[in-house]
Amino acid sequence: MLTKLILLAKGETLRRLDSIAECFKATLNQKPKENAVKQELEKHAESIRSTMRATVALNRTAIGAGVSGKAGWNGYWEWAKTGFLNELQILEGEERAE
Repeated sequence: MLTKLILLAKGETLRRLDSIAECFKATLNQKPKENAVKQELEKHAESIRSTMRATVALNRTAIGAGVSGKAGWNGYWEWAKTGFLNELQILEGEERAE
């Protein structure tokens, strides 16, 4: 949904990058319970994948629009790149396959 919003209201979306980064970070920091069932683990993994998909799309849009100085977003992007490198690599592989 957010990727569609980028297309419809790019400027407004880019203005809110810092608050989006806070929400994404909260989502990515969530940990499943130790006694979580398979369905809960799959739901958690999908939540991470979709958040990272939106992160990559927003970052590309921000770079393409020349947005700089968004300290909250830049900090989040660096944090996400180091903490979720495997997910980013999987997303890059999916994009190459398309």
